[in-house]
Amino acid sequence: MVKRAIIGGVKRKTTAIESTYRYFQTVDLVINHFKRDADKQKIFQLIHDKSTLKNLLNATATIHLYHNMGIRVQEIFQSEKFTYESTSKLEKNQKEILFEEVKSLLKDSFLLEIDLLYKVIELENLFINLLIEQREPNFQDFLKKKMIKSIEDKIENELLEIISKYPQFYFYDFIGELIGLTNEIKQDILEESSAFKDLSVGIEKKLENEEKEDKFIEVSTLNRLILKVKENFEFKSHKELQVQTMSVRMIKRKILDYEINKFPISIPGLEASYKGNILKKNLIKKIETIFKDERRIEYEQFEEQMLSYLREEIINQLKTNPNDFIYFLQSLNESEFEDIMNSIRIDTEMGCKLVKIENQDDVEKIIALSKSTKEIVILGVGLVSLQVADALKKNSVTVTFVVGSKQILSKNIDVDCAKIIQKRLEARGLLFLFHREVSAIRTKDSKACVITN
Repeated sequence: MVKRAIIGGVKRKTTAIESTYRYFQTVDLVINHFKRDADKQKIFQLIHDKSTLKNLLNATATIHLYHNMGIRVQEIFQSEKFTYESTSKLEKNQKEILFEEVKSLLKDSFLLEIDLLYKVIELENLFINLLIEQREPNFQDFLKKKMIKSIEDKIENELLEIISKYPQFYFYDFIGELIGLTNEIKQDILEESSAFKDLSVGIEKKLENEEKEDKFIEVSTLNRLILKVKENFEFKSHKELQVQTMSVRMIKRKILDYEINKFPISIPGLEASYKGNILKKNLIKKIETIFKDERRIEYEQFEEQMLSYLREEIINQLKTNPNDFIYFLQSLNESEFEDIMNSIRIDTEMGCKLVKIENQDDVEKIIALSKSTKEIVILGVGLVSLQVADALKKNSVTVTFVVGSKQILSKNIDVDCAKIIQKRLEARGLLFLFHREVSAIRTKDSKACVITN
């Protein structure tokens, strides 16, 4: 475990890693240009009245490359006089040339990327369906073999199609996503670039001084991914993949092993992951429809429609079991469990705390919080949470369990046993709310409020 401390002016490693995550936020940075009035003006100067979604994205990428990344086309100066007018004209010409270059470079890449996302989602859903079927008591072994064979054939066909019809980097991107290698490489880069260092040295300067990575860190990630895939699956060039099948079979086996083991164990968790994928697919379809439409769009209106749809679907899912909601967000956001928990953890000025119970440190953190609060709400009631509640009662804290099922320990004991244990726990001051799902966690009158259905 990485120690959470500051020792002798050296920055702890986990904080340094967190600091470098912004290097992998190019998409967010590009989209944020739409939210700044000055940038929007620059974008619309490039596209004039042709504000289709495709043109907007190309123009936004151009603005990002020019103003944020400092990319310029060849400059020719014919005069030594640099007036404001001549400088503005030069900048405008530069961006117009760069805009045309971006359009030429990207071509159909947006639609190819969408198609690739569909392929990934479809394969993941096949794995989820297999895992759900496997957990059914009457599921027969021959059906499992049949489903696995069908998935294997699907993977191989998709790999061969991408190898033969797509630009090379799409193949590596596809593989990286389906075997978890892309995130692994990103983490390697983050750890290297955030190794113990003086606080006075910025991440940017550290990367530049040590020349560890290319300035364009996401391109460096792709370069590493290509090298790693070639090394792991024993081929030297993309062309070699088109004439020999051994590497493709090795990749297929790796995808199968990784995908089968990456999803939740429970059927509700698997179903939540499936729903996350379906929502993601629906969002992509909406974007694809607008993207193919050559008519002018109002970006703010388009964004609000997408966010409204997304908000409604997430709120509906929030009414389910909290654990399943996390799995839903994992699938939707393509993130690790830890990342999702960090993103939804609540920490307000009023002292509202949302803490997951994952290890002994989390238990100690909750017990420490109990010394400064009178009430604690626990979502779900399992063996671990009951043990935590027992420790909390020693600090004279009122503990309330919000339970989605009709009994405690529903996965461990039957209804009759549960009733006996529940009465004893209630006699010790524990409170239970059954058939309840959390719809929101808010603050009111300086208190945290857990809102249920």
